[in-house]
Amino acid sequence: MEIIKENWMNRVQGSASFVLMRKLSNVRQVLKKWSLQKRWSDFDENLSKELEEIFEGKGVEDYEREDDKLKEFASAAAIYWKQRAKLCWCVEGDTCTRYFFN
Repeated sequence: MEIIKENWMNRVQGSASFVLMRKLSNVRQVLKKWSLQKRWSDFDENLSKELEEIFEGKGVEDYEREDDKLKEFASAAAIYWKQRAKLCWCVEGDTCTRYFFN
């Protein structure tokens, strides 16, 4: 809540609708950054905890189960970043766009 309050209080000049639009945009950007940082910090904490449990001598079955969880999360992270970056060229190659013909 403090993140939102701090960014909402930033001064913006312009008409009332412009001020509202700009403040909402600023808060949105800050919340996106916060969400991403929180998500990855939670992942790091969970990964560290899982690795500690593995090294403490759990059985092979537990190791395989934790390994499967890690692979699922890595796959989800890869899908997330692919969607965020919209890198279809990574899989499909470059496309003939207007950029190449100017």
